Parts: sequence; structure tokens; C-alpha cells
Amino acid sequence: QSGPILKTPGLVILDLRTPSEFQGGHLNQAQMLDFYASDFQSRLRALDKKSPYLIYCQSGVRSAKTLAMMQEAGFEK
Repeated sequence: QSGPILKTPGLVILDLRTPSEFQGGHLNQAQMLDFYASDFQSRLRALDKKSPYLIYCQSGVRSAKTLAMMQEAGFEK
């Protein structure tokens, strides 16, 4: 079952956890973007800044840091 946020047109779901965390289970249609990868910031900045994003991690720390990076980089949603 999906709530209203998951029905947002063009929504990109980013899972910021490590590959082993991701393999242990993740949201349907989530794309893994490992927060601890050496190319994380360059991969993040290469994403479409106009698309809406839902970001998540294990406890919220990586998501909060990523949100700040996204806002600084000019992401809109």
C-alpha cells in the first residue's frame, strides 16, 4: 500500500544506507546512494535538482546531513 507521498509524480526514493544495509531490505523502487561511498557527493550533485526526492537512512543522521547538502546544492524538493 502506498500513501500520498509515494504517488508524487517523478518521485525519486534515495536509500542512503550501505550496500549491506540495502540488501537487508529497502523500500520498493528505492535507489541506493551509499552515504559513505567516496563518490557520494559527486553522485548526489549529479542528480536532477528539479525532481522530488524522498531520502532515508537507518536512524536519520545521514538523511539530515544529505538534506543539508541537497539544499546547499540547489535541489528544489
